[in-house]
Amino acid sequence: MIETHHPDVSLAAGWQHPHVFSQGNPMAERNTRWAVVLTAAMMVAEIAGGWAFGSMALLADG
Repeated sequence: MIETHHPDVSLAAGWQHPHVFSQGNPMAERNTRWAVVLTAAMMVAEIAGGWAFGSMALLADG
């Protein structure tokens, strides 16, 4: 016997949850921006240093 599902009932109904994205933590956003800026600055410094000193290791790491 084949079971049929009511068309209004989704098979994934038990897996659903709300997606609420709030802007409630400005300090975390500020810290994330700081981390991105610091990472980008270090990348530029490593590439420039690798280029200046002929270091393949710094170029590859940058």
